[in-house]
Amino acid sequence: MINANKLFVVGVLAITISVVVGRCVYTVKQTESAILIMFGNPQSVEKAPGLHFKNPLSNVVKIDNRNLEFDLDNPEEILDVNQEKLTVDAFARYRIVDPLVYYQRFRALAGGSSNALISGGESVIERIMRSSLRQTFGAVTYEDIVTNLRAELMVRIETRMQEQLREYGVEMIDVKVRKADFPNDIAETVYNTMRSERLEKAQLIRSEGERDATRIRAEAERRRAEIEAKANQQSLEIQGKADGRRSAIFNEAYSKDPEFYAFYRSMLAYEAALESGETTILLSPNSEFFRYFNNQSGNRSKN
Repeated sequence: MINANKLFVVGVLAITISVVVGRCVYTVKQTESAILIMFGNPQSVEKAPGLHFKNPLSNVVKIDNRNLEFDLDNPEEILDVNQEKLTVDAFARYRIVDPLVYYQRFRALAGGSSNALISGGESVIERIMRSSLRQTFGAVTYEDIVTNLRAELMVRIETRMQEQLREYGVEMIDVKVRKADFPNDIAETVYNTMRSERLEKAQLIRSEGERDATRIRAEAERRRAEIEAKANQQSLEIQGKADGRRSAIFNEAYSKDPEFYAFYRSMLAYEAALESGETTILLSPNSEFFRYFNNQSGNRSKN
């Protein structure tokens, strides 16, 4: 009986010691931060991984410090600037950078447990995300959403969320839109309208291009005619000056030696007339044309 009592006492002491030790130590993983809570009030934050000691009366709440992802359960319906209804599906990535602020802001909303804090945080993130999507996409057209400004719109949404979530100890990493499209019941009508607008715009661009092409061709033709006319005028002027200069040279040569000039002109005439070698000319032997055939001095022979 005595041995049984001793064993009972030892067992009770061992259990008591293990409970006390368990209440005095806790571990922190590399992927989390720990907040020490005393009577409902946060006392300190421990971010260093490993084994740590605490007051036995303190509770520990773990906060995940990894990159987290939030996905909209249901797509958001938004009216764009043209009052066209869009269905937008998006997700965001974030991290908790200030565990103490995060705990203080969400403790009253969701309770003090780690899971409750995450749930409360995601509810706020969802509210802010839907509001940011409506504000951003409601100020632009569908064309801007799917083409021109898609990357810029993502930045606008992220910036809006960043500004609002900073006070909750949360930092936004990025926001991505999976889908931004029209509901099925109106998609075909909207696409047909957009197609008609694009065809009309394309026809307008083609018409403007043809008009500009006609104007450019007319201007080029006018310019070509001006250049040709100017070139012909310059050619005639140059030719006139050359003819005048040639006549002046001939006159000068004739005045210096009229007989040689006459001989030279006759030789040119013979060359031109007899160039083919088969020319037949019927002229009187006393013709002026043959004056240098009969006599090298050019004097006419007398019968």
